[in-house]
Order: sequence, then structure tokens, then C-alpha cells
Amino acid sequence: MFATHAAIAPAGAHTEANLHATLENRDVIGMAKGILTQRHDIGATEAFRLLVETSQTNMKLHQIAA
Repeated sequence: MFATHAAIAPAGAHTEANLHATLENRDVIGMAKGILTQRHDIGATEAFRLLVETSQTNMKLHQIAA
């Protein structure tokens, strides 16, 4: 039983770390969308589209947003 728990624990920690990173990236993307909507007087969908288009340069979306 201990071996089973020991095998599962790292996977759980990895999943939790991914969840935290995902939430952090989501916040950064949301802030970037807000900045774009305010500065360029566009909607949230258009701001997200701009971020996605810019990320086509082999950078992740959250890196572009940051």
C-alpha cells in the first residue's frame, strides 16, 4: 500500500504545480487583454485575437501577455 501511495504522490504534486501555473498564466493573459481593450478601445475578443496572432512567433501566449 505504501508503494502505491509513493508512486501516486509525485503525480499529484505535478498536477498541482501545473494547476498553479495555469491559473497564474490565466491572470497574466487577462491583464494583457484588459490593457489592450483600454488602450485600443477594442473588445475582449479582439484583444485576445491580437495576443494569439502575436504568439504565432513561437512564443507561448502567456509569455506574449507578460
